[in-house]
Amino acid sequence: MTNHSDDKMLDDLFGQARATPAQPSDALMARIAADAVAVMPAPMAHAPKGTRVGFLAVLAAALGGWPVISGLTAATVAGVWIGFSPPQSLDTIANDLWGGSDITVPFLELSDPFGLEG
Repeated sequence: MTNHSDDKMLDDLFGQARATPAQPSDALMARIAADAVAVMPAPMAHAPKGTRVGFLAVLAAALGGWPVISGLTAATVAGVWIGFSPPQSLDTIANDLWGGSDITVPFLELSDPFGLEG
C-alpha cells in the first residue's frame, strides 16, 4: 500500500519546484560562453581567386585520399580478373560447397533481356 501522506508531500515539493523555475546564474553562462569561444576553431584561409579544385581532387578527398583510391582500384581489378578468369581451384571449392553438382547461371541474355519475346 502507498502512504498518502508521502504522495501529498511529494506533490507539494513538485509544486514548489514548478513555481520557481531554475535559471542558471549569469556567471555560469559567462563561463560557458568563454569556454565555447576558447575551443572554437580558427577561421580557415580562403583560396585565392581564380583557383579551382578539380572533380577528381574533390572525389579523392571525399574517399580518404590517394591511398584509399589505390586500394579500391586494386580490389576492383582483382575482382574483375577473378570474375572473368577464375582459378581452377575455385571451381573445385564451388562444387564442394554446392553439393558436387555443376550449377550454371546465365550472366546476361542479350537476345531477350526482359523476356518480352514469345
